[in-house]
Amino acid sequence: MFDDLAVDQKDLQIKLQPAVRAIFEPVSGVMVMNVTDPEFEAMRQEAGNLLAGVFAHEMYHCFQAYTSGYQYAQICRLRDALFDGFKSQTLYRKIGRYFQNKLYTALTAVLPQGIRFSLRAQHFAKTAIRDHEDLHELAQLGQPSMVGAQFAGLYTALSKLKQQTTLPGKDGLSANDLLECSAEVYGKFSTKTTALKTKQLLEELGPLGDTYVRALRVTADLCGERAIRIILPGAALALRYEHPENAYVELVRRIAESLEDGELAAAKKLAGDLPHIEQAGKILGTAVKVRANMRRPTKIYDRQMEALKSASWGIDELDLLTDANAIGAIPPGSLGFGIRTRDSARGFTDNRGMLVIAAIMLRGGPSIHHMQSELDDSMKDFAAQLLISADSV
Repeated sequence: MFDDLAVDQKDLQIKLQPAVRAIFEPVSGVMVMNVTDPEFEAMRQEAGNLLAGVFAHEMYHCFQAYTSGYQYAQICRLRDALFDGFKSQTLYRKIGRYFQNKLYTALTAVLPQGIRFSLRAQHFAKTAIRDHEDLHELAQLGQPSMVGAQFAGLYTALSKLKQQTTLPGKDGLSANDLLECSAEVYGKFSTKTTALKTKQLLEELGPLGDTYVRALRVTADLCGERAIRIILPGAALALRYEHPENAYVELVRRIAESLEDGELAAAKKLAGDLPHIEQAGKILGTAVKVRANMRRPTKIYDRQMEALKSASWGIDELDLLTDANAIGAIPPGSLGFGIRTRDSARGFTDNRGMLVIAAIMLRGGPSIHHMQSELDDSMKDFAAQLLISADSV
């Protein structure tokens, strides 16, 4: 994963490998798209553009973040792991050094030019040597990322949280299977101009890997051709349980008891009184309900969750997760995520801050090698300025 992504220290541009078209990072609310701005605009304007399905898939993950109790709780746990990872002496030492440099600059400002120049040169040299030693020490840890090297415990914690979502339940499904397969099905719905059939969709998803098709296969085994109409409401309701992987099959069976084309209505009726399901754990409900019961909820999706709570968009969580046309009810700029293309960032309230979080959570840079190069460049620049200043003193 470290090789998939890097961040430019100057503009925090997140770079993906060519095979990775897009990634949505839920803690920051950033969708990183591996396209140029012209390619992004073409995707928006050209019917049938292949990138549109990728975009819809990642957008669906954002919808899951602020509609599903399970995923919202998971995002809060990821957020807590991030905060805990940065509560370290390393961070405090870096902050202390920053203010130490600021104080040194201020104190020497009142000295005569020659003395000030000499003291600052000595201070810079000592600081540069110390930073070089620190970078060399970090490089020995074998982590290319500065964050990975300084806060190794963070990525261990994040990996454990991710691993929990991939554990199969009693029916062979994992929570991640439900998240990814439903997002891929939604992406197909959003870009197809003709009606999809379950068999056709199974064939299209098969080459992507089991995670993207397993839930649809299970659903097709249970209810045949109706699987294509049941998988999205079934997954949406399952993600309202503590262990959605153990709730899904029972919910599919109950939705399948409805009349043809009555699947969404049946799901909405179930949503009003979710059944207790053996091994599925607590009924968490929607993200709005989880937020209300949480001591420190993340606030990044507050605007979207308030709109769903008040019904001001005219749609509810199930509408958003089952109908590709429901996004038409969301006001411009309110989808819940910002986009970072290769060329620019758009839709951010806090551009730099959100990109920093996205870079950390996606295990990006800045890399140690890049930081070492920057330090070398700064020392060369300082040496040049030293010679110029010495001539003028």
